Amino acid sequence: MVYPFTYHHSRSWHCSYYCCSGRPCNRARRTIGTSATGGEEKIIIPFYGKVWYRKDMKIILLEDVKNCGRKGQVKHVSDGYARNYLLPNKLATLATYSALDSLEEEMRQRELEANQELVAIQKLAEGIENLNVYIRASVDENGTLYGGVAKKEIQQAMQDMNFSIDESAIMIDKPIKHTGEYPVTLQFEQGLEAQIKVIVEAEDE
Repeated sequence: MVYPFTYHHSRSWHCSYYCCSGRPCNRARRTIGTSATGGEEKIIIPFYGKVWYRKDMKIILLEDVKNCGRKGQVKHVSDGYARNYLLPNKLATLATYSALDSLEEEMRQRELEANQELVAIQKLAEGIENLNVYIRASVDENGTLYGGVAKKEIQQAMQDMNFSIDESAIMIDKPIKHTGEYPVTLQFEQGLEAQIKVIVEAEDE
């Protein structure tokens, strides 16, 4: 096929010809070029023989961008979108070879740190599984606590036993109001859990 006209358009390649039952042509074929920082997108309109080119740019997102991607992702975006919005607002940087190498190294470092954190959490969960945590509190003659044992008190009791636990990891719906033994679940990152037993006893008068 001979293409009598060629258009270069940097902002849009949407077909404005109505050759498919009165609708814009949806049969365009695309060939996307590849390079370190971008390429050209070739749009062939089969009926009218038009060829459009849209320059795009390969970038690395520095922040989460709505309708574009998440921080650290490599994306192809239009040249105008990159130059007029992403780059000047420091939301992205050009995906040069050096930038891609840095991103790869950063991702390896993050993976290493995540693995180290997972090992540390696993050791902690194994170390406190089925642990008995004793808490002494003031109670009335019926064994009801004057105050109550909440997450903060459990965290402090475990801290006294040399276990550093985030308060948010302690899963209790409401403060404990009576003496007795209470099973409590601890939920950690990476989906790990441990079960402990909180034993609330009356203080000696």
